[in-house]
Formats: sequence, C-alpha cells, structure tokens
Amino acid sequence: MVRSDRTVLVTGATGALGTTVTKRLLQDGHRVAATWRVKEEGEALRDDIGDTGRLMLLEADVTDPASIAVTVEDIEDTFGPIDVLIHLVGAWAGDEHVHEMSLDTWDRMLDLNLRSALLCSRAVLPSMRARCWGRVILVSSRTARQGRSGQAAY
Repeated sequence: MVRSDRTVLVTGATGALGTTVTKRLLQDGHRVAATWRVKEEGEALRDDIGDTGRLMLLEADVTDPASIAVTVEDIEDTFGPIDVLIHLVGAWAGDEHVHEMSLDTWDRMLDLNLRSALLCSRAVLPSMRARCWGRVILVSSRTARQGRSGQAAY
C-alpha cells in the first residue's frame, strides 16, 4: 500500500464511479473527504468502506457556495488543506429537445454539471495556490464529446 499525506475531496462520492474512486484513494493511503446529498447513500458508502480513520463523509450541496465553504472548512479542520479535488458530481436529463425544454431542467443541469465545478474549484484553489501545489480533476461524461438528440441540457 502506498502511504500518502494527501487530502482528497471527492464530490459525487456515492455514485458508482465515486465509490470506486473513493475506495481506490483510501487503498492508496490518502485521506478522503467524500460528499453526499442523500443520507442513505452516504450511509451505504460508509457501510461499504468501513471505518478506516481516513474517510470523512460530509453532506454538501455543491451548487451552493455557502455549503461548499462550510464543507471545505470542515475538511481543513479535520484533515488539513485539500490537496486534490476530484469533482464527479453530475446529473442527466434527456429526452427534451431545446424547443420543448423547461427552464427548470436547463437550470438544474447547468447547476449540477457546470456551476458546481466552478464553485468547488473556486473553494479549493486559494489554499492550493498559497501552497503552490494542488490538483483539480473535473470529470465529465462521453456526452461532453459526442452529443445526442434530446440531451441539450446535459
């Protein structure tokens, strides 16, 4: 096992990819702060991984700057500065063509898939810049490169 003194923030940690990434980071010796929105999903992640002493689960709304600020502060109070952000949060909305799409769908997709990346990056970058080290990893889906009909908001 590789031992690390890195603190990693994983957003969207309760999804399939997030769970896999979180497990691997812990396996590699990192301290991981993992966000969740649905309590049962956060509990399932904790039950699946167990108590490693290096996993911190936090409820966070990554579309809300105040929620992100509190989350980053809590992480830094417990684990120290965040070295790596792995932003996996995203949501899908499809089967609505642009001329039929509701503004609610459009706004929700922009908030979850775009605004959240900006807000989370902005929250961790000042500390990374002050320390002259850090990594921000923003993950998107294949649709970002190859769109399909009915998925304009996604």
